[in-house]
Amino acid sequence: MRVLVAAALVYGVLSIVLSGVLSPLLTGELRGLLATPAAIVPVLVVDVVWGLACGGIALALQRRRRAHRAGLRG
Repeated sequence: MRVLVAAALVYGVLSIVLSGVLSPLLTGELRGLLATPAAIVPVLVVDVVWGLACGGIALALQRRRRAHRAGLRG
């Protein structure tokens, strides 16, 4: 689960950086999260929540598959 949370944080940071680099090139002015720094933390929090959700689902699926395999052997 930690890996998916870390991946979500990396995704959030990279999307913010990419937005900061590309928006001046494409529109001629800074737009996006770097133009409104108060939105950076909420975006990262949402990314972490999605990472936790995906990690929880992955963990539940792993446990279910493990239990199913144990039932087939026993």
